[in-house]
Amino acid sequence: MNSMINAETGERGFLLTKRAEFLAPYNQSVTEIPLKIAALKQTIAEEPGEKPRLERLESLAQIQSLIERQLISLKESQNFTRGGETGEELYAHLQNGKQLMDEIRNRLGEMQTRDAELLTEKIEEINSVRKRDYILVFVTLLIGLLMRLVSFYLFDRGIVRRVNRLTENVKQINNGETIKIPPPKKADAIGLLEQEIVKIAEQKDLLKETNE
Repeated sequence: MNSMINAETGERGFLLTKRAEFLAPYNQSVTEIPLKIAALKQTIAEEPGEKPRLERLESLAQIQSLIERQLISLKESQNFTRGGETGEELYAHLQNGKQLMDEIRNRLGEMQTRDAELLTEKIEEINSVRKRDYILVFVTLLIGLLMRLVSFYLFDRGIVRRVNRLTENVKQINNGETIKIPPPKKADAIGLLEQEIVKIAEQKDLLKETNE
């Protein structure tokens, strides 16, 4: 938009003064505008999402067409410095240029509004993903905590109780008493140790009976 305004300003200055130096902003804008449009196309082409990308490319193509028409109109304005044209012809030409500029402004405004909407949608999507990730992390931590509590409960109810039973069996053997707790059925390390303790107790009872 700035480049188009510079081009229009330069052309209007040339029409008023008929001095070529006033065309400098116009000539510079004529060089800049294709480069800026190409850069916009490249930026849009790299955007994710096919539908928004095609929508923006189509919008940019319409704006480019209007800009090219306006640049041609500004170029034609230079012919009015040669004289021979009526005031009505110049007015009609300028009026046509004004309508093109208004249309360019409107299209660029619509494109900027749509870009703002797409940006808002992306921010909302990012916030939604972030919220989902936070919930996932919280649920994972909660599950980990629950698993730890369950493990502690099972350890306390299982391992600690069996170790206490081992301790009680050893105390009974040391006191010369008969083991009252039945032999274990589990074949893990603690179960094997319990079985060995039971065997020791049985051997001690058998030796005691033999001595008697």
